[in-house]
Amino acid sequence: MEKFSSFLKPHRYVSLTQDSQASDSMEKLLEPQELEARIRHGRSGVLLTWCRAAYLLIAWVLTASLASLWLNALVNPSDLRGIELKDLEFKAAESWIERDIVKFTGTPIFETQDIVYREYNRDYKQYLGNSTEARDNWHELLRDRYFLVTEDEMKAIYPNNYKEYYHTALGWWIGLDGFHILHCVWVVGKALDQARSGKAEDSEYQRYHEDHCLDIIRQSVQCNMDLTPIPERRWHTTEHHFIDSDQKHVCRNIWTLRKFLDVRQNRTKQLIAEYEEREGKPWVEEDSAMGVFGFPEWKGEMKDYRPPYLVEKLSE
Repeated sequence: MEKFSSFLKPHRYVSLTQDSQASDSMEKLLEPQELEARIRHGRSGVLLTWCRAAYLLIAWVLTASLASLWLNALVNPSDLRGIELKDLEFKAAESWIERDIVKFTGTPIFETQDIVYREYNRDYKQYLGNSTEARDNWHELLRDRYFLVTEDEMKAIYPNNYKEYYHTALGWWIGLDGFHILHCVWVVGKALDQARSGKAEDSEYQRYHEDHCLDIIRQSVQCNMDLTPIPERRWHTTEHHFIDSDQKHVCRNIWTLRKFLDVRQNRTKQLIAEYEEREGKPWVEEDSAMGVFGFPEWKGEMKDYRPPYLVEKLSE
């Protein structure tokens, strides 16, 4: 009974000081090697815990990052394979590049051996001929092609000779070559329409313009050589087989780049409006910031650069 009553007595708690002293006395009873082993084991346990925590943190960060990239790709697709901004292209247009898969049109249709034509599809914008629709479509595509850029932008493109290019008090005029080449396609098409109707314009400037445009188109096609395959088809109405050019191509979306031109054109108009308000007079392109505008000096006489057709014509 005495043993049982002593068991029911309140427990006697040891103070921290006493507990520490007891721990110290225990350590004194341990051999030095065993004490060192216990300390080392404790440290390795703490290190292992930190390593596990670090691994978990890294795994969580990677998972979150990949999930974020995946969601961003769904919301904002930015697949630029094959259409990336190339060296020497205008850097400011890079964010406006968008990948587009376009099925070309133009495959011939042979009704008979002698009747052949290009399919006329109302679902596509028409650019051929001299109709109001075609003219409006060309205007929509080619309007406001040139815009002003700052000195810093010009210097980034032509670091060593940017000042030799024509510029005004507001900046430098530039265009994007793709839209210039489309202009050249329009020039050649217009010349063909005039020739078909017997109204071809015959002047030195027109001859120059057509030759210039044809050669610029040739150089652009060679430079951006399209490797999309075009197979041949056999028409049951004729003995001939012919290429089927109605194939899908990887393209840059022309209309997002057209919007880029609109943005830069609006900025140009704003610069002009601010200039006119500041100077109190209308701005004209002749408000040039440079003196003499010209090409580098010719080697020899300018007539030495005449094309053969002009040499023959002037010698008659």
